[in-house]
Amino acid sequence: MLKRLLFTILIFLPLAVKGQILKERRVYYIDCSFSMKINGIWDLVRDKLKEAIEKVNDETTEILVCPYAYDMNSSVKAYRELATQCGKDKLKSIIDNLPMTKSTMTYHEMPLRDFYNNRVSSDRINYVFLMTDGMTDHNKGTDPFPRELNTWHSIFKDKHVYGFYVILHEKAKNYKAALDV
Repeated sequence: MLKRLLFTILIFLPLAVKGQILKERRVYYIDCSFSMKINGIWDLVRDKLKEAIEKVNDETTEILVCPYAYDMNSSVKAYRELATQCGKDKLKSIIDNLPMTKSTMTYHEMPLRDFYNNRVSSDRINYVFLMTDGMTDHNKGTDPFPRELNTWHSIFKDKHVYGFYVILHEKAKNYKAALDV
């Protein structure tokens, strides 16, 4: 009886464990404002993003590339593919052809709002990467980005959601320092 029970557990344990392992979703928000070019980082950021996408080995991983820029009233477009070689090639081609706006400023709260309103997957581990040069159109003290970060934190605390603010320029470091309150 004990052998049969042990055998049953060993047979079904991998199925139980497999059901608990969540697949990944990686969401990359890339600032497409003209300041990225002025600051000399536009081409480098796109190249590094393509490298990061190419390094994803698990073909079940969902990858979303979400360009954003100045227009507060526009929605954030998401390009979604699985991390198959074909999917990664499609995303890299999209990144090569991302349009850049004429504005040098952007609203950094846009990607956060877009993420928690449209991009969270409850059946996956979510990784969010916000890539920006830190140039914002808000005056110091009126920027809603810190408030949005707090909202984001309260919504996703103790969930499978992890965010990364990728500092791409010296101004972004200054901006980050203002957030560390």
